[in-house]
Amino acid sequence: MTILEMTDEWFEEMCDELLNLFWRYLFALQNAFSLELSSVVEPTAVTMGGKTFKFPLACELYRLMKYAKGEWSAPEEFHDILQSVIETVWSRPFALSDMEITWSTFEQEKVGFLVSAAVTRKNLDDGADMNAAELAKLIGLSPTGVTKMINEGKIKAEKEKAGWVIPNEEAKRIMKERGFTVETSN
Repeated sequence: MTILEMTDEWFEEMCDELLNLFWRYLFALQNAFSLELSSVVEPTAVTMGGKTFKFPLACELYRLMKYAKGEWSAPEEFHDILQSVIETVWSRPFALSDMEITWSTFEQEKVGFLVSAAVTRKNLDDGADMNAAELAKLIGLSPTGVTKMINEGKIKAEKEKAGWVIPNEEAKRIMKERGFTVETSN
């Protein structure tokens, strides 16, 4: 999965996956406790900027996606949105048993990749240096592709024990070169 795949169609598929997960957990909860819901639980659609979202969290996820891609500025309530997403999706409140979910597993899911890309983008905008995997996430390459560019001298980086460190300004330069918008102030 790359940031280049994060289109509106990709986003809608992710939202459908999240809704399906919600319904599976709700039905499992009903069956486990022989519950009857007195009314049908339906997500509330919300509209933002003329676009309708199937449920409120989808609106926040869309803002994160647009930010991760550099199309919108960071939402003021960035950390609150992240916390809401993680509490709702990662902790899986409808699960009937304890589930161990690692960050690397979470990142393999669409919503996890979106969250990870947004966090990486925020770190970049806040002045952090990047490693090859982080820069790769923001420019649509594999970490191997970024490492190859470093070895070819196309990206300036310093080798450390844990891998390559790409200075913040260099990461921003590469992003601009590849057509991505980079915030100059935050």
